[in-house]
This record gives sequence, structure tokens and C-alpha cells, in this order.
Amino acid sequence: MLSKKAAQIEDEGYLSTPNKDLIEKALYLIRKRKAPTQFIWVKGHAGIEGNERADKQADQGRLEDFGDKLEATIPDNFKVTGARLRGLPFKLLYVGTLNSYKKPVRATIKHKGIREDAQDEVERITGNRPTITMIYKGIRKAPIQNKVGDFIWKTIHDCNKCGSYFAHWKPEAQYCHCGELETIEHIVMRCEKSEQARVWDKIEKGWKALTKSEWPGISIGILRGIGGVQLGTAHKTFWYKILISETAWALWKARNERAINDNILDSVTIMDGINRNIDDRINIDWDEVKRYKLSHHKRNEFEKRWCKDHIPGLVLDGRLEVFKIGEWPRCRSEKITK
Repeated sequence: MLSKKAAQIEDEGYLSTPNKDLIEKALYLIRKRKAPTQFIWVKGHAGIEGNERADKQADQGRLEDFGDKLEATIPDNFKVTGARLRGLPFKLLYVGTLNSYKKPVRATIKHKGIREDAQDEVERITGNRPTITMIYKGIRKAPIQNKVGDFIWKTIHDCNKCGSYFAHWKPEAQYCHCGELETIEHIVMRCEKSEQARVWDKIEKGWKALTKSEWPGISIGILRGIGGVQLGTAHKTFWYKILISETAWALWKARNERAINDNILDSVTIMDGINRNIDDRINIDWDEVKRYKLSHHKRNEFEKRWCKDHIPGLVLDGRLEVFKIGEWPRCRSEKITK
């Protein structure tokens, strides 16, 4: 192996050579000697004193850890890299390709940590720990819109197109206009140069006016686990999911507007977008009420969700935003006519 086959195994790039590192170091140690090195092949070992001693030393080396005796750093002028095509069969080329391919590190462990953080955060504000199934099912049904549910799903799996997504082909796009690395958490909750702080402050005021209770707060874990949030009453749960999901979605769209069109939106514009989205939701629910005109249950459910003093609206930033919907009876005593 160290004499007649040395050139062959180097031409093959050590692809079919067992103990590649040891053979490579042994060849280097032999070649760096100034004196010639000769190998003598002896037929059989039995009865020859020198061979018996060699067997004992080999057995002793077998019991030791590799690398203790053969330590060498191969300089570049002795190191053989790659393989020569003229001495490389297709089979070895295929094997070498498979061996050189590094499988991407699966993000299962990372995603597991993200999901556990979402469960922890939801448990912190509700007292109940949701299952992963509850979280995933919750972002696929009302009151969370489908497109917003897709956005939250990507947030759970950390695959939104921002930050490190651009690392390999557009490094400068990784960073926010404030200079920090863009992440969903930074965009929605941390950026000091965006309007996110003012928007969340208005949402908090709206929550307090709607529910007469303290604001549970917001974190990236809560956003990811919003599908599993249950706040005791259906009214609180409904509005919390609406406000968190729609606000995060609006801030994400504002980021895209800045990144793509270089247009920075202020908090008033962002809040107008949130109001329009909620207005659309109200109209969709009202169409459902009109479809079943004789259903008092649907009307009562609509009023519990969307109305203040029997008027469709939402208190944000200390004032009542009245949403205009067609044919809305302004008083509970009015009847819905056919």
C-alpha cells in the first residue's frame, strides 16, 4: 500500500482507501526523509523472530488510541487534494460525490425550540399550555384570515423572506434600515426606527376600551402561538386574536413596502390599514347575518363580536371607529326585514 499502490491511491483521491488519514500521514513521513526507504516483503510470519516481534507491536498499537503515535501536519506541497480523472473509475466518482455531499442540517431541533417557546408564552398569559396541534389548527380558522395564518405559519417555521434568507445572494438585504439584522421579532416588535411601538400602543388602548381589562402583552412567542390562546371568555379571545394577527400582518406589509418601494409608512397609515381589514371582516360577517335573516343566534353573535352600543365599531386610540356597513339596523329593537 505504501509502495506499489501509493500512486494509485493518490490518483483516486483516497476514495477507496480505508484509514485514509493514517495512510496519508505515513506517506508524508516517508517522503520527507532524505534517505531512501526500502520495503521488503517477507512470506509468512511463523517462526521468524523479527516478524513475531512486529506482530506483537502491531497488536499493541491496535489496543491504543489512533493518533497518539502518528501525529503530523502535512504541508501543502506534500498534500494531495482531489483525484485525477485518468485514474478514476465512474464507480469511485459516484461514491466520492456521495461522500462529499453534506446533508443540510435539519431544523427540527430549532423548530422544536420555537414551538416550545410559543407554548411557554401562551401558558404565561393564559395559565393553560396549548398543544402544538391546537396552535396549528387555531391559525387555520376564524377569526384569523387565511393569508395571515400563512404568515404566522412561516413565523413558526422561521421561513419568512427576511434577514438570513438573503445571506447567500444579497447580503446587504439582511439588514433593517436601522442597521440591525432583520427578523420577524425585530420587524414586528423591536425596530426603533419603525412605527411599531406607536401602533402597539394604540392597539393596547383599543384592547382596554373593548374588554375593560389589562393588556396581556405581546411577544414573538405569543404571535407564534396565537392559534392556541384562550383568554377565559370568547369575546376576549376573539379580539385578542384579531388584534395580534392583524397588527403583526400590517407591520409585516409595512416592512415590505419600505424594503421594496422605499416607502416608510407612519403609524396613522398602518392603523388605517388595520381598520380597513377589520372593516372587511365586519362586512363579511354581516353578509352572513343577512343570509340567515331569521337567525337570532347569528345576529347576537355578530353584536357580541363587533358592536359597541349596538353600532359596529372598534375603539382604537381613544376614539370609536364606526364601520359603515350596508343596511345595518342601528338599534337592537329594529327587525331585519326580508
